[in-house]
Amino acid sequence: MDKCEFIAQEEKVSEVKNIYDYISYCKQYKLFNHENINFYFNHEKINKLVSKFPFLKKKIDTKNYKNDEVKKVLKKYRNDKLENFPLNWLKNNYYESDKTINIDKKYISTIQNISGIIENKDKVSEIVKNLPTYSFILWSEFELNNPYFSQDDDDFYLIQNPVLKEQIFKLPMIRGSSWKGSLASTFKNIINDEKEKTKVIESYFRIFGAGSESIKNLENYFKNKSEKEELTNLEDKDIKHKIVELLLFELGLTLNKEEINKIKNGDIVDVLTEWLTSKSKDHIINSKLPSELRTHKGRAVFYPTYFDKISLEVINPHDRRKRVGKAPIFYEVVPKGSKGIFQIVYIPFDLSVNKDEIESDINYLINAIEMLAKKGIGAKTKLGWGSYKLKSNYYYIANNNNIHIKNDGWRVVNNESK
Repeated sequence: MDKCEFIAQEEKVSEVKNIYDYISYCKQYKLFNHENINFYFNHEKINKLVSKFPFLKKKIDTKNYKNDEVKKVLKKYRNDKLENFPLNWLKNNYYESDKTINIDKKYISTIQNISGIIENKDKVSEIVKNLPTYSFILWSEFELNNPYFSQDDDDFYLIQNPVLKEQIFKLPMIRGSSWKGSLASTFKNIINDEKEKTKVIESYFRIFGAGSESIKNLENYFKNKSEKEELTNLEDKDIKHKIVELLLFELGLTLNKEEINKIKNGDIVDVLTEWLTSKSKDHIINSKLPSELRTHKGRAVFYPTYFDKISLEVINPHDRRKRVGKAPIFYEVVPKGSKGIFQIVYIPFDLSVNKDEIESDINYLINAIEMLAKKGIGAKTKLGWGSYKLKSNYYYIANNNNIHIKNDGWRVVNNESK
């Protein structure tokens, strides 16, 4: 292949009309070539340039043109390398004045229906009333305070850092697993800040489940214990080490060296350690862990979020000595002001449930959602990216109206089933 050829050759994109044309453009015009645009400013080579970039046909009439006309069209790019030309052309011609590409709402509506996302909060009651008692839905419309970015894995793409997109419809998105991971991380901050740590940790395991290596190691340890072997306390060193792993890696508890040594020596550091110790000791003779400390699925289902806009952001790292930009790094992002729907469905499928548990779970979960709004989701959160503000917040609890929600910013959806 000639060094001037493209990485992708499936089609020649001549116009960007929708998100699919935009994606095709970004995949089509990834170049190897390092020549300067000035190299093509003559009669013999302008046809070659237009053949490589069909979108130039609308700007340059190769049959009836003058050299001055070509220069007028391409004057902004005359010092560009050919490999940078498509990206700069995209920025200047296909983005609107606010540097945003808008996506047709019908695509968003279609993928949301397929994914089970409720577009209208008034439909929540119809869905939840058929779920088990104490099931609930948290539903909110939110707006980005700053750009959102999460790295996609597409190497053959015009922009250096493409934003994460759904595979079929190619819409920018936040995966349900990303919401779950980010909220679980925020929950760990609540565990460290809250005085009633045992209450938070029980909610954590009910909502998110347990399946980490530290949980599996502890579970396997008890499975391999002999039924005849009796232990009435946690004197076994292996158990102590596994509890330390659980506290640090699964729950994200902040422990200093002195506290870790106390646990290893069998001392009770705080109420959380006491809870873990009692939970384990109750079942240690039978070599069986309680349900909270066994591998299990969480009760909450986290849905993806889809956006209807794509934009570009530039980060230009500066040389510390020269204090000038090294090289701009382009990020394809969901721009500030974009709106999306956040949805969680909580189903107590294990049926071992009571009012106090649900009240704790829904309140801690709402607290985590609002903390995450300030912290941000996705990459580059240290720059403020991914932060959002909740606009319309609703909850619905199946077959029960007696759950107390501490946060006044969330409104209950009318129970139409009663």
